[in-house]
Amino acid sequence: MQNLNTNFSFTVDFSDVELRKQRLDLVEGYYTVKITEAYINADRNANRVIFKLAFQGDFEGNSKLTGLNLPGTTQKDVRGLWMNLMLSAGYTLEQLKSGSIEITPAALVNRDACLYFRPKDEEATDGDLMYDKFNFLTPSNFASSKANFEARKQTTGSKAVTTAQPAAGFASPNVSSADLLNMVKG
Repeated sequence: MQNLNTNFSFTVDFSDVELRKQRLDLVEGYYTVKITEAYINADRNANRVIFKLAFQGDFEGNSKLTGLNLPGTTQKDVRGLWMNLMLSAGYTLEQLKSGSIEITPAALVNRDACLYFRPKDEEATDGDLMYDKFNFLTPSNFASSKANFEARKQTTGSKAVTTAQPAAGFASPNVSSADLLNMVKG
């Protein structure tokens, strides 16, 4: 049996509370974020640094987690991804190319960064579309990529499409490979 108290009372002062902005859903685009946390969760993956990103501007109030594998822990050379992150967070190429550098949470937390973001496709069943996509960009690449993206959106009159689409009338992007095979056979 639940013990529900429907006869409660308390006092609260709202005089210094700011109204929360309505959070806008994140859509594909180019964003400025603040890195608010950087950590390794050894229980999940001791070779991956997780970043908590707080979106700024019109999308303030949204936050997302992303991560990068530590260099040397995978077959893929991820140093370029780390260099883009560091450049995005305000470091200069000269600082990064001066030899081996130490990267710590303090080097990234509370820094602004710029990135391309594509939300996951809720209906995707496999592939990259199942996950949010984050690409940290250098400030100059951010500015030009954002301008190109915005121009494409205006010329198409809607959200710019960056993924390959099937030929019209053939199959939607959410068709499974088994269903697609049956369509071709039948």
